[in-house]
Amino acid sequence: MNTNKNIKRFITYIIPFILIIVVIIGCLAYKEKHSFSKEKWINTPEERALFVDDLLTKYKLIGMSEHEILNLLGENDNEMGTFAEDYRYVYCLGLEGQLFKIDNQWLVLDFANGYVVQYSIMMD
Repeated sequence: MNTNKNIKRFITYIIPFILIIVVIIGCLAYKEKHSFSKEKWINTPEERALFVDDLLTKYKLIGMSEHEILNLLGENDNEMGTFAEDYRYVYCLGLEGQLFKIDNQWLVLDFANGYVVQYSIMMD
């Protein structure tokens, strides 16, 4: 009888507690992986697509100066960017897609008079 009581207690209290802990850890790991930081942007350029949305949420890029952009995002990837033009910075976000990663995604910043006037995410 006592064994059944212990099993029932385990199922009722311990398993839900363990599941809650697993969910919390998973949420924290997801948030960390998808949170923008300057260090992650510069040190893991192949993963930028994971946290570019957080960047765009945290920072109002439109109106930022070239100096502010360079301070935040570092040197641009214009030399390798398909979309590179005058008065434009491009930053490679890495390969697009989950299963079949074929095309690169790019953060494209257009400048006028030294300030960002628009941005977009493009694929080549």
